[in-house]
Order: sequence, then structure tokens, then C-alpha cells
Amino acid sequence: EAEERDELRSIARVKDTLAGMDGAARNRYFLTRKEFYELLGAAGFVDIRSVRTFDYRIRSNVVAEQYFKPEVRRSGDLEHQAAQVKAYHLRQKGRILFEGTSSIMLCPGEITFARKPSMAETNARIFREYPMDFLRHVRVHSDMLEKAARQVPEHGSVLDLGCGIGLLTEHLPATTTRYVGLDLSSEFVGVATRRYAPRPNVSFRVADLTKDDLGEQADVVTLLNTLNLPGLRAVDLLRKATRALLPGGRIVVSGPTSIQSWNEIEGKILRQLDEDGKLKGNESKFEAMAEASRRLLVKEGYYCSLEGMVALLKHLGFRRILEASNDLYHGASYFVVAER
Repeated sequence: EAEERDELRSIARVKDTLAGMDGAARNRYFLTRKEFYELLGAAGFVDIRSVRTFDYRIRSNVVAEQYFKPEVRRSGDLEHQAAQVKAYHLRQKGRILFEGTSSIMLCPGEITFARKPSMAETNARIFREYPMDFLRHVRVHSDMLEKAARQVPEHGSVLDLGCGIGLLTEHLPATTTRYVGLDLSSEFVGVATRRYAPRPNVSFRVADLTKDDLGEQADVVTLLNTLNLPGLRAVDLLRKATRALLPGGRIVVSGPTSIQSWNEIEGKILRQLDEDGKLKGNESKFEAMAEASRRLLVKEGYYCSLEGMVALLKHLGFRRILEASNDLYHGASYFVVAER
């Protein structure tokens, strides 16, 4: 508890001072469980719990039983006197014992278990907290959706992998015969279903794209800012997407081109939102979007060059590259359309 922590810290500091260890005295600190758990949480750990409690035995030969004599308690500076009172209180509680000329301070401790979340858990959390609906106000994102929608042939079908809340449906041709959106986030799928699924031939489904069978085939398969996976897993997802194409179908892929992609465009997007009157009152949403982008690019390194994506699609058997450009997102994103 905080009160007991403060008492133990005060006494330890006085003992350090008496022993001539002024530096140790200044830095002496004990954490409460709550404070320790908060630090672990801030460092990104999850499943934090105590697995065993015990007492630390801190032995000192600097002061012992005479420390509690009335005449000693009345001597010394105010800090020492305050520590003596606290020490007396702890002695009454059984937290300070004596063995010969030594004092033993019993400080409560515990063995704590915590773990770093898996990459899948981290990404799921990022996208669960991502302000997806705010993206409709980001012009460069809308431009990407519009460009992808133009790849859908008349009376064509679409499989949207990593669909988010289904914003692509707002840009599809009226002649689109079927749209299926898959996403890991049940929250996003719920929003998309309520908003767009009443439309005929539009549906959404929760799916782990790296594990589940896609269960669909379409004329166009889109992966728009979806390949947030390490190398081989991204390739596996592209293979899945390839198998989901109907004969003569097209794959549409987009994503950041370098670790600096977000840094290069953050200020431009911020200015655009401000000019359009969409930033005021939504600053926290923009920061959440920015933090997710920084993490995926800088910490996880999920990006690919335009040339690299073209080469990969050719390796996967695509005969024709219909479009390969990096003019989206102010030049910081690749956009590739390939046909089997």
C-alpha cells in the first residue's frame, strides 16, 4: 500500500544517509503494485499478474534497537525524527525486526508474470482502436478507394480483404453484382453490416485472413493497405488472394513504400483536414490514426517498394501488370493492378 511504501522508503533513505550513501538515498524508491503494473502496461506488457508473494529481508548494521530509544528519537534533524516515528510504526506492525545488533526490514514483494503481446494481438488492438470512420475525411484515402473501384468491370464482383468498415462500397460502380468484405475486427464488420449490408448483394464477415479459408471468389480482389504482415505471411496472403480470383480476374494492391512514408505525408494530411474543417474536435482521432501508422511502419516495418510488389506479383503468376504507380498518398504509397 502507498502509506506503507512511503514509510519503508523514508526509513531506507535515512539508513542510506547514515551509511554515507547519499546517492542511494536520493534514488531509493519502492513501488506499489498498482504503480508497477501501470509501468508494465505502459511498456506494452499484457496478462500482468502476481504469481507469488514474499518478503524481502533488508538487513542493516547502521542502526538497530537503540534507534527506537526515546532520547534517540528526539535527536537528529526533522527527516530523521520523521523516519524514526515511521520506523516505530512499522516495528509495531512487525515490519522491522532485530537480530543481535542488526535490524531487519521486511519489505513486501512479489514475483510478477507479464508477457509481450503477439504480433497478431498487437495488430488486432491497433485496428480495433483505429478511427476507421475518420478516414472518409482523408482525401488521399478516398482517392485510393476511387482508383480501386475503377478496376471493377461492369457486372463484376469484388472481394475486399481487410475491408474495415466497408468504405470501398461507397465508390463501387452501380453495376457491381456482388461485394464481400472480410476483416479481422468484429467491431468494424458490425459497423459495416449495419451501414451497408441492407444493400442487395453486399455482405461482410469476420475472418482472420492469415488463417481462415477466404471461402469466396470474385472478379476483383482488393488488398488496400492490408498487407500489414511480415514477409512470408504477406506472401501467403497474396497467394490466398490469387486463388480467390475468377479466371481473368484482377488483384488490386496498395500500401506504403518506405519506413518514412507516414512521416512524409502526416503534415500534408493534417493541413488538408484543417483546411476542410474536419480536424477541429477530431484531434484525438487523427493522433490515433497517426500512432497506428507509425507503429506499423517504423516499429513493425510493414512496407514494400513499388518495384518489389510488381516483382512479387509476377512471381505469383500474374501475366499482366495493368497499372503500377506510386502517385497515391502524395507519392508515399504503391498501387498495383495485376491480371491473371
